[in-house]
Amino acid sequence: MFLHLSDLTIDNCPKLVLPWLPSIRSLTVIRSSNELLRELWREFFNQPLEVKENYANSSTTYEGYGSRLGINKGATLD
Repeated sequence: MFLHLSDLTIDNCPKLVLPWLPSIRSLTVIRSSNELLRELWREFFNQPLEVKENYANSSTTYEGYGSRLGINKGATLD
């Protein structure tokens, strides 16, 4: 997927927020279509769970993919 992506610039897409791209720490959005962003979102969420877990947040932070705040590593999420 986006294994080496650490910087991304997208313009004119005010609805995009960082939780949708968990590996990105800095994001600028300039002239981008909703279709492109929707495809990026679908590409990520259609990946196997093992791939998405590479971007998972820890149990001590909200940053990253998922909602594991206060949950032990390896715990089953509903």
